Amino acid sequence: MEERSVEPNLVMYSAVIDGLCKDGLVTDALSLCSRMADKGVLLDVVTYNSLIRGCCSLGRWQDVTQLLTRMVRENIEMDDFTFNILIDALCKEGRILEAQGVFVMMMKRGEKPDIITYNALMDGYCLRKSITEAKELFNRMVKRGLEPDELIADFEVSEGIYSRASIEETDYVCLWLGANVMLEYSLEEATALLQKNLDNATALLLGPNDNYSDDVGSRI
Repeated sequence: MEERSVEPNLVMYSAVIDGLCKDGLVTDALSLCSRMADKGVLLDVVTYNSLIRGCCSLGRWQDVTQLLTRMVRENIEMDDFTFNILIDALCKEGRILEAQGVFVMMMKRGEKPDIITYNALMDGYCLRKSITEAKELFNRMVKRGLEPDELIADFEVSEGIYSRASIEETDYVCLWLGANVMLEYSLEEATALLQKNLDNATALLLGPNDNYSDDVGSRI
């Protein structure tokens, strides 16, 4: 492209960087960022998010820290995607306390946690067999911030392209029961069924001496 005197812009660079990161070629993506800087092309939060996601997926936390420091230096604000990437990656590595810290920072900066944020944290608790904490977090989620008529979810439409949708309030949900069976339940019936399944899972997973208690804090 450059050999044909076509100067790549931020959008072009960002698309290539996102593709490299998704293919695990994070080192190449970071090198491309250096070339961008040499040409005076500044990164935006979308490009940084691709890099941070790529580094997180490979456990390159030192690079993640450097990228976040660079964002601060360049006065680029982290958005909800940035926070969700960090929280999800930390939870998957079992670093739930650090994920909680990112969650608190997210709220302090005025970013509203969405269903993706809460799901990542609940998954993190479940990975540590902290079923009680996961349940308490779910209850807190319902009590604040995420009313059914304001429920926002992000969907990957295609490679590197995301769309945000608002999910309207409903009195019914569909539950996947397995074996290609999905049934519709009222909210009350679904809650009772899921609670029963949770209680059964808790009894199987947690022994009388198991105790993975973490103080989520009143902010969550």
